[in-house]
Amino acid sequence: MENLYKQITLFAHHLIEREVEVRPRKNKRSKSEHEKFLLSVGWLCKKLLAAHASHKGASVRISRDKNRYKAGRYVPKGVTYTVAIEGVLDLMEILGYVEMTNRGHYSRDTGQGDQTRYRLTDAFLKHFEVVSSTLPKQLVGYEHTDPIVLQKRIEREVIDNDGVVTTITEKKKLPYEDTPQIIKWRDNLTIINDCIKRHWVDQSDALDV
Repeated sequence: MENLYKQITLFAHHLIEREVEVRPRKNKRSKSEHEKFLLSVGWLCKKLLAAHASHKGASVRISRDKNRYKAGRYVPKGVTYTVAIEGVLDLMEILGYVEMTNRGHYSRDTGQGDQTRYRLTDAFLKHFEVVSSTLPKQLVGYEHTDPIVLQKRIEREVIDNDGVVTTITEKKKLPYEDTPQIIKWRDNLTIINDCIKRHWVDQSDALDV
């Protein structure tokens, strides 16, 4: 089986070739843009493959909120809304490699919503030589997001059409500086997460125990 990274790289170049057919560009990507495109393809493919490994047909949340892609601790370096979402994800959908299973929404009146969900298609899998039982092990070490998230609950008042004031609670991610303790926590969480990936327990197997 070819290295997963190599398969993703080949798929990225395939997308670039197919892009000419469905969405021609006015100019060639710069070296920096090309590298970001490859990075974004890898980031999205690993998310989709991880969901597929957990359960065939499973979907994964992929935010289409531009504000979530501002450079910072919670966004993989090099991943931007323009390249990852408009450049790669939308292209994959046009070409039939992913399909939207739930359109995201958010209500400022209630502070509630849900992110958009996607799942890979059979056409996508034709470009990858993967075995669901071993795929989680191949994804070990491909963690792109910080497992430690600092959030703060904030309250906001909204007024409905009848003039009634309601207070809603929202969560906001906050930046923070690493300390020796936080670094230790992150290392431990990474070990735990990688262990779970290596020993994925299928629900059907668990029921037979």
